[in-house]
Amino acid sequence: MFQKTAFLLVVVLTGLSLPCFGQSAEREKVEEGRYVLLKKGGRVSATGRSWTLWRLPENRYELEDRFEDLESIDQMGATMAQDSKLGKKLQNQVFPAAEMFVQYEAGRQATRLTVRGRYITRKQTMDLLTCIREAAAAHCSRPEGKVNISFKEPRELFYATPVPELLQPWISAFMEKPQGGGPWKVVILTLSYPVIPTTGPANLTSVELGMEKLALEKADLTVSAQGVETLTIGDRQFHARKFLLTVKAETGVATEFTVWADAKGRVLAMKAPGQTDEIMALVQYKSYAVP
Repeated sequence: MFQKTAFLLVVVLTGLSLPCFGQSAEREKVEEGRYVLLKKGGRVSATGRSWTLWRLPENRYELEDRFEDLESIDQMGATMAQDSKLGKKLQNQVFPAAEMFVQYEAGRQATRLTVRGRYITRKQTMDLLTCIREAAAAHCSRPEGKVNISFKEPRELFYATPVPELLQPWISAFMEKPQGGGPWKVVILTLSYPVIPTTGPANLTSVELGMEKLALEKADLTVSAQGVETLTIGDRQFHARKFLLTVKAETGVATEFTVWADAKGRVLAMKAPGQTDEIMALVQYKSYAVP
């Protein structure tokens, strides 16, 4: 039986074209960190994601986010490929979200998102999804085709996946103006596909290329304060502010993320939909400049 997994992408679109990923001659490193999945306080193996935020000319930004344990994917694939029949069957299977790149204009509004996957049986990455925002439309492409949506009012981009750094702009905006916590006009991209069971760790599940379902839908995003509480990450405790980030589609379906942040608005941890005793928590952080 296939299980369904879904990734939501929320897009605000107002047309700016930024430099291509990898352009670094004029980049300035702003901050970097590492998030891992904690379950009942303990770290879950092969879940770390490292990220770096760069400042570009004209006060634009670029976020690089990477899954850290690509070696586990390669080892799992090499073992499975030893069976020639199984290896052939798995040649089009990938580990999703191995890498993510987001480009922002001033104000941290996303203008371009690229999600890359890692082939299970070969040490290669490929673009699973690229979305570009324009003044009155969003354009998302994948290997199997494109999906577009048009709108009259400005809309923002938000990729609703368990990567805390992608929530950072919304939490910062709310803390700067608590009375203006939304709703922000957004567009949700839903990317879902069957999950293929593998013999590796449960968190290294692969997906079959060509079987995705891609849809775009308008929605509202709001942030609300939920008080202050003690957050424990490893052997450290934080006096954290708690928030609820809600994305409500025009169909009425709502997706909620619980977020904990420090007094400066830095996201310390998040809980995604469906997670009960698990959180993605910040375990390493370094600031190089004031954003």
